Order: sequence, then structure tokens, then C-alpha cells
Amino acid sequence: MKESIYIETTIPSLYVARPSPRLIEAGRQQLTKIWWDNHRQEFDLVCSQAVLDESERGDDEMAARRLEMLRGLPLLDLNDEVEIAADALLRSGILPAKAGEDAIHIATASVHGINYLLTWNCKHIANPRIWKRIGECFRGLGHTMSIICTPEDLKAMKTDETIMQSVVEQVRSIKEAIAEEHGYDVHAMIASARARQEQSGRTIIRTEAGKRTSDWTATADRGESA
Repeated sequence: MKESIYIETTIPSLYVARPSPRLIEAGRQQLTKIWWDNHRQEFDLVCSQAVLDESERGDDEMAARRLEMLRGLPLLDLNDEVEIAADALLRSGILPAKAGEDAIHIATASVHGINYLLTWNCKHIANPRIWKRIGECFRGLGHTMSIICTPEDLKAMKTDETIMQSVVEQVRSIKEAIAEEHGYDVHAMIASARARQEQSGRTIIRTEAGKRTSDWTATADRGESA
């Protein structure tokens, strides 16, 4: 069986972004394109309504291209366990209130037992300095943190370039705007995304509380309530 990957918003954002004139940024875009075009078929890809909500913001053309990339990916259910885990990351101070969307991504992938969370967000997600605390937090809730990585990490590609800040900053500002719109309340954020999730018509992957999803395709439905 293929391993599973949760696709976070910075992946399609980097892929569809207009070519950067800066060598470092162009290199990161190229890494993303190489992985997506040549290696994504090696994995079962999933995302969530939170990813779709972020992806539809910003420049209309870029948003449409991001959503097209994500079209057909099943959504992981933003269930109560996800809400509890995301709230725990914020209440513990591991992530700041403005990073509520990032807390939702980490919680969603981990609660559903997804093998990897793929991202270029190296401040609030792909940040090794907070991984130990996230792992301890989740273990206390009965979950195991998904492995967090970038396309570069996943294929063991070596480079000394820094990440493409401009696109990642755009995505971060979108996340912070969503958090602000909901009063930095992760419960309100999840409730809002849940409502759109149930109306999306997409396959929803629902995982029983306390269980990891070993075969997520077997637990998927088409949006009906569990």
C-alpha cells in the first residue's frame, strides 16, 4: 500500500507561482514542480477543507490554478479529535494564535494517521525546533505526529538554498487573515470549514477517535455524516 501525504497550501502555491527572477526562489519552485510532476503518484494524496479555504484566497488566477491542482483530492474530516488537537497546540503555546490554520493542518494529518505532511511553511510547521513539543502534546492525546517535510526532504534532494519566502509569506498572511476573521478561535475556524466541507461534494475521510487510518480509502465517504 502507498504511503499517504497531506498536501498543505504552500505546495500548490509554490507550484503555480509566476517564475521568480531570483535564483534561490526559482530553485525552490523547480523542486516543487519536480516532486509534483514526477513523484506524487508514488503516494496517496489528501488535503482538507482548510487547505481549500486558503487556496481560494488571493490572486484570482493563481487561486484557480491552485484549486485545479487540488481537484479530486479527498478531504480529511475536520472532526472533534482534530479540533481538540489543534486547540491543544495553541493553548500550550507551541503555536501562536495567528497560526491557528497551521495548527489545524498539523492536527488533521496527525489525527488521521497520515504518514507525511508536505509543506514549505518552515516557521510554524516544518520547524524542527517545535516538533518535539508537538509530538509530546499529541502523545498526551493518543495521537502520533505525522512526519513533517518538504519536497526536498522527501526525495533527499540536497541544496543550500533558503525557502521561497515571498509565496510562503503570501500564504501565511492568508492563514492569519482567516484566523483574525474568526477571532483567533480555532473552534470557530473548524466549524466554518466543516460547514463548507460537508457541502463540498468531495470524498470525506473519517477516522474513528483514537484510531489511526491504516487504509484511508476504506473509510472514505462522499460527504454524508458519519
